[in-house]
Formats: sequence, C-alpha cells, structure tokens
Amino acid sequence: MRPALIVAGIVSLLVAGCAGHSFDCVIGEARSDCAPGTPGGEKRVQQEQEARTFSAIDDARCRSLAKDSQSYYECRSKMEETRKSF
Repeated sequence: MRPALIVAGIVSLLVAGCAGHSFDCVIGEARSDCAPGTPGGEKRVQQEQEARTFSAIDDARCRSLAKDSQSYYECRSKMEETRKSF
C-alpha cells in the first residue's frame, strides 16, 4: 500500500509539472517565474508582502528616530543589515 502512495505522489507532481508550471514552482520554491496558484507562486507573493511590511515598519521607525536625512539613511542601512543577518 505504501509504494502506491509514493507512486501516486510522484505522478501527481509530474502531472502538475506538465501542466505548464516549473517543477520548482510546483514543489514550493519561490521564483519570479512561478505562475499564480502554484505553491511557489503563493510563497513568492507572501515573501513580497512580508518585505513590504518590514519596509514600512523600518521606515516608520527610522523616521521617528532620525533627525536628518543622513541619520535616516544610516538607520535604514542598519535595519537592512540586521534583517539580512537573520
């Protein structure tokens, strides 16, 4: 019974891949060429939304802390480096 489930899973991935979507998109890898509705496309949209949210948070925080444009730029740079380190 178990081999049948494995084969069914592989076949379903192959069929989905043949439906015009990249295999990477079907298995959930977020790429810029993933079609909407694929796991990869949904993940890419989620990542873009998270990036916009973090950018808005960083902007508001740095605007409240910065006294001039140079300190704002330094704050945003520091925030970006902090996010990359995670």
